[in-house]
Amino acid sequence: MLQVKLLHYIKVALVLLQQLTKNPEDYPDKKSLPHVQVAMRLNSRGGRRLRSGDIVYYVVCEDGSNLPHSQRAYHPDELAKSETLKIGESKLRVFF
Repeated sequence: MLQVKLLHYIKVALVLLQQLTKNPEDYPDKKSLPHVQVAMRLNSRGGRRLRSGDIVYYVVCEDGSNLPHSQRAYHPDELAKSETLKIGESKLRVFF
């Protein structure tokens, strides 16, 4: 039980957040900014629209690609719903 709680807290600690200072589509170098990548993907799906001033929560995941970390950022809801996205073991080793 303690191990389950510990892993839960570690995963929560890995959630990053960053505020958008512009609307996502107005950033010149979108691919190098993980929070912008997440905001644009969420906006493209409809529903809530993220814009300047909003806080974007994200986790850098292992998604089976060789893309840089800035392009492997996912919203925590995307991670929770996916069976293929994982938090890499290298990220967990930082805490031990």
